[in-house]
Amino acid sequence: MKTQQYAHRHSQSCRVVVTLFGIVALTGCNNDEGPCLESGDSCIAGESGETGFIEVPECAPFDKESDIQEGVEFACQGAGSGYLNTTVVGLGARTDCLAYADGIPANPTPEDCALLPFSQIPFGIPEPAACCESTADTADIIYTCNLDCGFAACKTAVEQIRASADALQAPTPVFNKAFDRAKQDLYAYADVLEQPASLRYCATEVERVAGQLTEINLGSGVSTSGLNGHISDATLFVGCFLDPVEPFVPVDGAPVCDAATNIVEAETGEDGSGIINQGAVTVFDITEQLVVPLTDATFSFRESTPGDPNPQFTLVSLDMTFPDTTVGSFDLAGIQASLVAPVEARVAGELLTFPAGVLRFAVTASVAINGEPLFDGTPQTSTYVNTQPATGVRTVDGSFYLLDAEFRAGEFTVVLNTEPALMVMNQ
Repeated sequence: MKTQQYAHRHSQSCRVVVTLFGIVALTGCNNDEGPCLESGDSCIAGESGETGFIEVPECAPFDKESDIQEGVEFACQGAGSGYLNTTVVGLGARTDCLAYADGIPANPTPEDCALLPFSQIPFGIPEPAACCESTADTADIIYTCNLDCGFAACKTAVEQIRASADALQAPTPVFNKAFDRAKQDLYAYADVLEQPASLRYCATEVERVAGQLTEINLGSGVSTSGLNGHISDATLFVGCFLDPVEPFVPVDGAPVCDAATNIVEAETGEDGSGIINQGAVTVFDITEQLVVPLTDATFSFRESTPGDPNPQFTLVSLDMTFPDTTVGSFDLAGIQASLVAPVEARVAGELLTFPAGVLRFAVTASVAINGEPLFDGTPQTSTYVNTQPATGVRTVDGSFYLLDAEFRAGEFTVVLNTEPALMVMNQ
């Protein structure tokens, strides 16, 4: 397909360089990067096989190489609490509590939020518990209770965010689009937080500050920034508060257990990789499109063993290289895009669904204008997330490809497609 050039645009406050993923270099701009569990000034790196929490030999999840594989169940006692603060374009600040002290007020504030006893955790999420040897140290059981509660609290936050989205209703039809954007962003926050690596990060942060609320920045939403209803910033506050006098009690009858109640362990299964030989990104604006083919790409994955009743597929890495491209007077070189963190897909037969907000790519390129390097020739990097659910296919004959993975950069829509690539299992 013939490549067509875009006209570049300048303003006093912002210089935009348009390329395969929309914008790789920004000066004087606010880069609205989409949902992101922030640790310090950057997003969490995802997971690489580690659980992210301290393993206690006497408590589940048990080390598979250990002689200890069973324990007795302890019921954790206490309560959880939390709320989500959002800033919505055109609508202002909003607070949604996990539980309310006295009904839901018209304009909730954090002061309206209440503790939620473990026995009242909604959405079918089990009460926190610890599966430990009967001789385990008290400190180890308390640690496991706080960690299990952390997972329960973060899972509750996921479901409560979805429930808040479901409950949003525009007061009049004129606000429908704005409320639809807010819903889209809330659903994306829930999907990102539900990713196994995100849940582990959230839960370990809750355990780390047990007895108080931890603050987890979620970044901006996936809807078009600047439009009414777009969530420009969201922060989750969540915590667990064990009973200071009796944080846990043995369950009546001391039932034998062999697994944790809410703790999400690192994924297990078979690892593999592949090489993608063909594919392209297409950049659309209102009237034109730019097609840039893949030079080469590699990916790695982890999937459950054949016959698993709950099949899982995790895209661990995807690294892509594109040819040097000239767009108007801009020369773009060394163009690379890499998946920032592993993402788990929802599996339905051969179809894989990656929810909006979970495919996060870092795009890097060196930029020159009329032969003169910008930024002293230093490659520039920006990050983008998929704004709509993306479809992948994992065929029964062992190939993988992506269909219409959509990203957005300002007014540009960017769509990634790859051709089927053979999946090779690691030996």
